[in-house]
Amino acid sequence: MAVRVVPAQLASLAVFCPDLAADDDAFRDQLVFYHTSKPTRRHDEHSHDDENERLRQIGLAQGMINFARSFSDGAPVDHVDTEKSRIVMHELEKGWWILATIDLTRLPAASSPSKDQPAVEYSAREVAPPELLLRQLLRAHSIFRLHHGLSLADLYVRVSRQKFCNTLDRFWSRFAKDWDVLLHGNPAADIYPAVKLAAGGELGMGVGEEEWGSGEREVFEDFTSRTEEGI
Repeated sequence: MAVRVVPAQLASLAVFCPDLAADDDAFRDQLVFYHTSKPTRRHDEHSHDDENERLRQIGLAQGMINFARSFSDGAPVDHVDTEKSRIVMHELEKGWWILATIDLTRLPAASSPSKDQPAVEYSAREVAPPELLLRQLLRAHSIFRLHHGLSLADLYVRVSRQKFCNTLDRFWSRFAKDWDVLLHGNPAADIYPAVKLAAGGELGMGVGEEEWGSGEREVFEDFTSRTEEGI
């Protein structure tokens, strides 16, 4: 059977807080949001398997974080690349983590190790770099805080757990569905805070807008050359 090209896409997105689990029996309590691109199943015998898969991902992420800290003077790991996926994790706030798993692009391979299995290889060339993915997650978290409060910890204390999880689900589910994890646009402008200027160093105001925004034009136009002269 021929293998078709499957572009990279978000496999799952989770938000968790290990401090919410008092012991191993309450391990599932630390997971406050989870989104997957897989089709949702009805509440039957498979739902328990789905929950186990979620908890397995969270436990694996915590294991990688703790393992990496022993080799980096306590600094946590922020991404891991495997053969089939790119995993990005970050502590949004003290104790609150976000975990994104991205399936790499699937391409037809030249040969297959088995006649029964299609020849498939995975490529990360089209996927945005971890730094860009992390920046996009942090920007989304800033927007969430703008609408719902200063921190996740404060929001968790102010409202019930059910309302807290519903609030996260409304925001992050929408973000996950619209998140384009492929490399596109101008990555440098997204990773590093910057002001986009035209090629000639102008802000690109339209005709009739000469007066409007004149202050911005005076500051930014020819900013680089004036800075170099000052040096």
